[in-house]
Amino acid sequence: MAVAKGVAPAPVAQAPAGLPTGQAGKSNGMAVAALVLGIIAVLLMWAVWPGIIVGVLAIIFGAAGLSAAKTTGVGRGMAMAGLVLGIVAVALALLWFFVIAALIGSFFGGLIGGTGIEGIQNTIETLSQWTPGGSY
Repeated sequence: MAVAKGVAPAPVAQAPAGLPTGQAGKSNGMAVAALVLGIIAVLLMWAVWPGIIVGVLAIIFGAAGLSAAKTTGVGRGMAMAGLVLGIVAVALALLWFFVIAALIGSFFGGLIGGTGIEGIQNTIETLSQWTPGGSY
C-alpha cells in the first residue's frame, strides 16, 4: 500500500497503559470445575443420588485442583471451596437419605407390623411365614 507524499501513516491503536491487553493469565481448570460442581452438588443434594454423584466429582476435582495449584500457584481457593462444598453436599445428601428412609420405614413399618423393636419382630415373623405364590 502506497502512502501519498506528505501524508503521515495512520497511528496503530494500542491499549492504554495499565489496562489488560487481552492476554489470558494462568488458570486452573480443575479448580474451576471443582467449584462449579460443588455449587451444583449443594443444589442437587435434595435429590440425594445426583447430589452424591456430583458431590463426589467435586471432591475428586477439588483434590486434583489443589494438586495443580501447588505447581501453578493458581486456583487454590477455588479448589478448596469446591472440595468443601462437595464434602458438605455428600454429607447432607446422605443425612437427607437416612431421614427419608426413616420416615418411609416408620410409615410402612406401622402398616406391616408396628413401630419400634416390636414392629421389627412382627415384620420378621410375618415375612418368615410368607411363601411364594401364597399370602400372609
